[in-house]
Amino acid sequence: MQTLWGWIGLRLGGKKGYELLTENDQARVAPGGDELLKLFGDKANLILLDEVLEYLINAGGVRVEKTDLREQTLNFLKDLALTFRAGRNDLYAAWPALANLADLTGEVSVTVTASSETPLDKGKLENGVYEPLRELGLLKE
Repeated sequence: MQTLWGWIGLRLGGKKGYELLTENDQARVAPGGDELLKLFGDKANLILLDEVLEYLINAGGVRVEKTDLREQTLNFLKDLALTFRAGRNDLYAAWPALANLADLTGEVSVTVTASSETPLDKGKLENGVYEPLRELGLLKE
């Protein structure tokens, strides 16, 4: 293991968890939210980190492509803190927190991934999802 995310993958998912992040760990390139969601699965996860500041200080001297391990780790920690899986009620509760984040930063970028084992009703998808997002100017097509 070469990175914080490699260690977290092993601790949360054992060998299979580490295998999900092996490529990222070996390249020292932070995984994205999709990889983290795969690692988290459907169970609740609690991640306690200690000595992160010391790790970041040391990571600054490790070159990774056009950046360094410190920057990769900071990107990872940002994605880790903001990656979650939520149902309808959780989403209603989460939007005010995201609005607060937008107040603090000026803008928030949200990427939504949804899947279903059954075909979606195209009319409901158009009228209930795409149309309201278009009206708000949020849907980029």
